[in-house]
Amino acid sequence: YGTQDFQERFTPDYIRAVCQGLQGGLCPTVLDGITGGSAPERQWATRTMLASLLPHEIRPTWPRGSDPALVAKAFDILFDFGRHEKDCVYTAYWNSANPVAPNDRNLLVSTYSRRGKLLCVCGSFTDDLNAVLSVKGKVDAAVNAETGEKLEVTANQVKFFLKKHDFIIVEIQLAK
Repeated sequence: YGTQDFQERFTPDYIRAVCQGLQGGLCPTVLDGITGGSAPERQWATRTMLASLLPHEIRPTWPRGSDPALVAKAFDILFDFGRHEKDCVYTAYWNSANPVAPNDRNLLVSTYSRRGKLLCVCGSFTDDLNAVLSVKGKVDAAVNAETGEKLEVTANQVKFFLKKHDFIIVEIQLAK
């Protein structure tokens, strides 16, 4: 608990081994308490929590002390994309079949694919980064799904800046 970055609390290997529960068919969850600190500190801790959990498909158990609007917005983006629909395919960042590869192995990028679009949940376990996502296929457009900001696109790459331990959800429209 506290306001320190979640990347300082849990490593990706720890999260995969302890929190996912996939082998037992359990609902993936994690201890996620944010306590103390100012409202901006709790909001930042929430961003680092989402950066740690989203690429692992883990939901906060009870996001105590977090920014509830930010948590709701992130999960609304996933729901609106249709992550729960039968035609949606999730590919974890550790799966070699992932259609998206980051330029830094400490940027965890898991991908939902559906109807010619990709939704990439990117969580930083590194310092500030000029991120480059290489996509299998031609990219028509890409946006930061949280802010609506258009991202730089070149052929099969999407580029953006990401702060240390932050997250971004990138929606990519593939060429037909």
